[in-house]
Amino acid sequence: MRRPWSLAIRRPWNLAIVAALTLASHEALACSCVPPGDAATELKLSDAVFTGEVTALVIAPRWWRVAQIQPPSDLLTESDPRQAARVERVTIAVDQSWKGITREVVTVYTTFDCCMCGFGFQIGQQYLMYASWSKSHAAYFISACSRSKTADSAAAEISQLGQAKYDFQAGRTQIQIQQLFQKRKRD
Repeated sequence: MRRPWSLAIRRPWNLAIVAALTLASHEALACSCVPPGDAATELKLSDAVFTGEVTALVIAPRWWRVAQIQPPSDLLTESDPRQAARVERVTIAVDQSWKGITREVVTVYTTFDCCMCGFGFQIGQQYLMYASWSKSHAAYFISACSRSKTADSAAAEISQLGQAKYDFQAGRTQIQIQQLFQKRKRD
């Protein structure tokens, strides 16, 4: 009788393939997208366009079905758990907004499970985001199929968007400067 682990020892490439598949992130999975338009076109078509830094990510654990626990409803695509896929809740400190976002902190969502075109966010990273409003979730969703990208790789695109309607980063900076002057006056 063969032991399952003996195949991995005799054929090390089996172990490498299993490890690669296990470690693959949701970003690497297949997703078909229509290429997005240019920045001006996507500004018109998107419900929200803004820059900001990811401050928190929340997702239902992979094993939630097996454990028979019900994660918060906003972390699933459907109310019926048998048909639901996981959704990632992303909290963002908004720097600038060209459309749709009028608050300094916003929560957006992206699909997380296989082949659903979720966007791969990382905490502490800054992004230029093009979001669509989901009526069923009553929230903004960001897809890998949108023009969303890291802010570092979007410098030229950000300048193409022109003046932001809301510049929270400048507001925060101005408040910090005012606080500094007030402190110096007191000292």
